[in-house]
Amino acid sequence: MEPAFWQSRWQAGQIGFHRTEVNPNLVTFASWLDQDQPAKRLYVPLAGKSLDLLFLERRGHQVLACELVPQAVMAFFSEAGRVAEIEQVPPFEVHRAADITFARGDVFELTAERARSMLKVGPEHAAVDAIMDRAALVALLPADRERYVATLRSLLAVGGRILLETMEHDAGSGPPHSVDEVEVAALFGKSFSIEKLRDADITSESANITAKGARFVREKVFGLVRNGDR
Repeated sequence: MEPAFWQSRWQAGQIGFHRTEVNPNLVTFASWLDQDQPAKRLYVPLAGKSLDLLFLERRGHQVLACELVPQAVMAFFSEAGRVAEIEQVPPFEVHRAADITFARGDVFELTAERARSMLKVGPEHAAVDAIMDRAALVALLPADRERYVATLRSLLAVGGRILLETMEHDAGSGPPHSVDEVEVAALFGKSFSIEKLRDADITSESANITAKGARFVREKVFGLVRNGDR
């Protein structure tokens, strides 16, 4: 993680990664993610102020988001017209309104025990039933990826699902960093079944990446299902 980098981006208003609409891939694959079953516990890491959280709540789910930057958390609730209750769950500051809970802090510190405490579920349950990763993996430094995947695995129920959106490009630097299919398989293959749900050329829509020298940019969406191998 690069806390100072992301905090400076938010402070400068350089948040081109924020969508002003619900992620189209989430809309398309929502039924795959939640299997059309309401009342699931869904986790969204590095959530920013994403409108995806409200979309998932409207589908009947209890949503847990994690975000490092205080400004992003405050902006989410302000723009949603909600006043959040705030609770200290060290090392996190927890903001809660209706069925959306924000863990404000470091994504690597969110253990299953802490997540269950925030969601008020007992130790006999996995912390969450599903995970939406729109741009978290590609935002992290390559050296942090294995540790990040381990945190997701620890939170997710056996049989639980991850909707993972990645980018492949040849810019040579990020964020968003390039994550190819070989690396997705290496990171998740031991504990998840992997299905490629979408593969699209988005070079013409990716001026921020082509400006860094990329000749191609591909967006890929994977459906991951957690198996029983710990």
